Amino acid sequence: MALEKRLLASPPPMMLRSEASAGPINSQVANAIHLPFDGASFDRAYAIESLLHMSDKRTALT
Repeated sequence: MALEKRLLASPPPMMLRSEASAGPINSQVANAIHLPFDGASFDRAYAIESLLHMSDKRTALT
């Protein structure tokens, strides 16, 4: 399955600087608990240590 679109929500500044070398990536700053995307918008999601920074972990996981 080919990857059609990549999106970084709230990307760290270092990733924004290296965005050009990583290929076509759309960046968007967003609230991780209230993401501005419709349900089933993504086939996959990847997050590293994100829950450490969320005040409402239960809502973030739903």
